Amino acid sequence: MILLFFFVWPALGGGNSLIPEGECMQGCDATFWVGPVWQWVETVYTDEKQTVPSEPQRYTLQFLEKGDLHVRADCNRKGGRYSVEGNRLSLEMNRSTMAACGEGSLEGQFVKELSAGTSFFLKGGGLYIELKLDSGIMTFKRQNRP
Repeated sequence: MILLFFFVWPALGGGNSLIPEGECMQGCDATFWVGPVWQWVETVYTDEKQTVPSEPQRYTLQFLEKGDLHVRADCNRKGGRYSVEGNRLSLEMNRSTMAACGEGSLEGQFVKELSAGTSFFLKGGGLYIELKLDSGIMTFKRQNRP
């Protein structure tokens, strides 16, 4: 079981400086981040190292309205449930395909980082997941569908 907790990053200053108008108002209700497929763009660590998937469309996250969770981690699909309590979101991945992904796969790292997520914020249309102990930030963008 993997648990992931998100916390809505508060706006700094006098307004919603982190959250563009029209995307997420008054505490980030789920209508913005539930539904779309979020594609992993990169993880930047506090030591300034960075991981960028060469095929970001193979690393995705999707929250569905009834609490279902879909994750694509390279050649494997994972699923589970999430629940919202206040500004926290618990994530449980409880099923997965078990294919052996090719050399250079970031599947293990992607899943490990998701499990290390402690908070999130929305900015400029992106979803940012902060890793525990302030060790880094995962960046996601909405995946374009044909």
